[in-house]
Amino acid sequence: MGAAFETNKIDCTGQAEFQPHLQRCVKILATGSYVPRTTIASTEIDARLGKRAGWTQRLFGIEKRHYAAPDESTSFMAAEAGRDALAKAGLNVDDIDCIVAACGVGEQPIPSTAVLVQNKLGLGRSGIAAFDVNSTCLSFVTAFDTVADAIAMGRYKCVLIVSSDIASCGLDWSNPEAAAIFGDGAAAVVVAPSPSGDGARILSSRMNTYGTFQDTCRLEAGGTRINATREADRFQDATTFKMDGPEALECVVNHLPAFVGELCQQAKLSVGTLDAAILHQASHHALGVVQDLIGFDPNKMVLIFKQFGNQIATSIPHALDQAVSSGAVKRGDKVMLLGTSAGISFGGMVIEY
Repeated sequence: MGAAFETNKIDCTGQAEFQPHLQRCVKILATGSYVPRTTIASTEIDARLGKRAGWTQRLFGIEKRHYAAPDESTSFMAAEAGRDALAKAGLNVDDIDCIVAACGVGEQPIPSTAVLVQNKLGLGRSGIAAFDVNSTCLSFVTAFDTVADAIAMGRYKCVLIVSSDIASCGLDWSNPEAAAIFGDGAAAVVVAPSPSGDGARILSSRMNTYGTFQDTCRLEAGGTRINATREADRFQDATTFKMDGPEALECVVNHLPAFVGELCQQAKLSVGTLDAAILHQASHHALGVVQDLIGFDPNKMVLIFKQFGNQIATSIPHALDQAVSSGAVKRGDKVMLLGTSAGISFGGMVIEY
């Protein structure tokens, strides 16, 4: 890239520094989460599938997951997770000036889920910005990356990012691989500028997308292509999630190692120097493959799949909340957020927490 496209950046200490990537000085003030009331044990999935007790856990490595009740809507769970994060940060809802909903699947097409969350938080007349950011399972990472830019530029001072997903409402039980591994839930973070000398910052961020794999993971209904008015005969089947696991895994094997290498190079560190790896909890098998491919220290991987399953976009922020709450991630730690999403896309960030 020519010099005309490079910019003189300002580092976190306020001194001018010529660098290709701006290390944005933003801080996660607190994390939060919400788990639906209903717990579904793997033995219940066994019964539904007509299998012997223990079949689901043995095959998919999941003990239990949570399914949302009818009164636990996407926006309700998001608002509850948001309140949890705000309380941990010692803030009130009036302290935030932007709400971003980063859900894999929104509550409805129009208006955005963030609007519904704003209203549930009692901010419906506040006028603060509320919008959605979607890149399916990577929605939280994409939203955090986007919000960090806006905060670094002075656009917002305190942003609530919420991820909330109800996977249980769109499962295809004729395909256990694409149904048994999912769970519901919500998570949230409060993001603000990092005070001078605090150290919290984003060291690197990347996203690569390979659209040739667009049919590998798909939920086709709910938009303008397949709808109940025009194609009633196709609509019902199109409301369930379809996945080609082997093809998705092939894409991961072929592209993820180079992607992580570029992410680490930008952050000027190695995988071995990370304090924690917060991964999308895609599946038990996928997590093992990623560990082998990248060489993550298993003691530094934050794994919640066994207890919560694949929660779509909620997986990464929920794992982060679990890590922060348990002390596995502490202030000053260098943490990688990493995942894949339908598309297929790879997304990641390295942050100094």
